[in-house]
Amino acid sequence: MPLRILNAQERDEMEQAKSRRRIGATNGPTLCSYELVQHIPGRGKGYRALHSIAPGTLILAEPPLFTVDNVEAHRISQATIDRINQAVRNLRPARRQQYRRLFQAFPRRRAHPDKEKFFSNNFQMTPTQGNRYTAGIFLKASRFNHSCIPNAYFNWNPDYTNPGHIPPGALTIYAIKHIDEDEENLVNYHSSHAFMQAAERQRFLRRDYNFTCGCPACQPGGVHDVRRVWMSDYVNNAAANQGNDEDQRWERFQSLELLVELLEQEGLEYPDKATFYGYLADMYVDMMNRNRNTPMKYQWLHKAREAFQTRLEAEIIALGEDSQETRNTLHEMQQARLL
Repeated sequence: MPLRILNAQERDEMEQAKSRRRIGATNGPTLCSYELVQHIPGRGKGYRALHSIAPGTLILAEPPLFTVDNVEAHRISQATIDRINQAVRNLRPARRQQYRRLFQAFPRRRAHPDKEKFFSNNFQMTPTQGNRYTAGIFLKASRFNHSCIPNAYFNWNPDYTNPGHIPPGALTIYAIKHIDEDEENLVNYHSSHAFMQAAERQRFLRRDYNFTCGCPACQPGGVHDVRRVWMSDYVNNAAANQGNDEDQRWERFQSLELLVELLEQEGLEYPDKATFYGYLADMYVDMMNRNRNTPMKYQWLHKAREAFQTRLEAEIIALGEDSQETRNTLHEMQQARLL
């Protein structure tokens, strides 16, 4: 029987299946069981796992209670406060009551209570453009507590299809590490602050949410701050060596390879792992093309495929197979002829 050449969609599906096998994820999203705990010492309400949860398992997929467009990233205007108040007034009475029972970070601020609830619980749904973004309120997701070394990741997926909910779109929360039975499910409220030291992260958490984080990375005298200083240095060094000069290229290689090793040691999964393995993959593809007529080509091809595979696995674990990021990575692998 003659061999049949796989089309692009079949190659994508085969690569996704390979990634699922490597990470031990299920075939497609499966909602796991969790329980809202009424009081967790030092945290308030939160969710714990009713059974062990594998990485890549969908914990939650929730449509928004309401959304607000054009939210300012810094100074909040009266127009934004008015849009928040109107959105709350538009809720059915029972839903409005649920909203007003959510956590409020600064209870003494009483001038605009609905605004205070919003900024204590909203999730950003779009990238910031021109200092503005769209944010939403998600009743269940807002009960997830914070850790600087999280075991779950939240993301707005506009393409997610919720049974019985139209239009499509949901905030998804996936397990990004193995979660033991009875362990709390934790997300990072400030994932962009991953390379800050504990004192600086704490300052932002107190400013925005009025609490002090007690996760392992925030304990005094530990190795976490040392690692994060090194990671920050490697990020800055990689950024400073962007040119095509041979010395700069190898300096960037070394910085990125040391950085991803530290990410593994620190237990930081998404988005940092996907981001920096993606940068490494691009550099390996460049070296593969530079050595296309030498035996070294195959060494760089292997490195590029491994780096892309690690990035793809991180995206499938944190975002699901249907995310735009996963599709983009598969497309890049096709363009580089790695599939």
